[in-house]
Amino acid sequence: MLTAVPYLDGMIFEHFGKTETFALCRVEEGEIRDFCTRSTEGQGHAALADLLIGWGVQAVICGGCGDRMIALLQNAGIRVYPGNTGDVREALRKLARGTLRADFSAVGHCSCHDHTEH
Repeated sequence: MLTAVPYLDGMIFEHFGKTETFALCRVEEGEIRDFCTRSTEGQGHAALADLLIGWGVQAVICGGCGDRMIALLQNAGIRVYPGNTGDVREALRKLARGTLRADFSAVGHCSCHDHTEH
């Protein structure tokens, strides 16, 4: 399963729509394979869904993420695991073990800044 995680300095970047880099890897048979990072090339917000679909992503691990993005990804058949923070590789290990949680109460929220600007 090709998995994408918004990435910054080894951590899950918490503002999905503004991520500049995704960690990509395959999660197969309980293993993390082919880990790399890939630039969004300036794409942001809703355009990220098309980018991830084009890359063939099958799962997304993220922190806060908007309702619209969740719907776009899910409608494309992509599994979404919102509400995750911390180390990217640890989140991927949890996904590989089948213990990663999806916290949909985090949808529409991130803790990276004050949302009065939105």
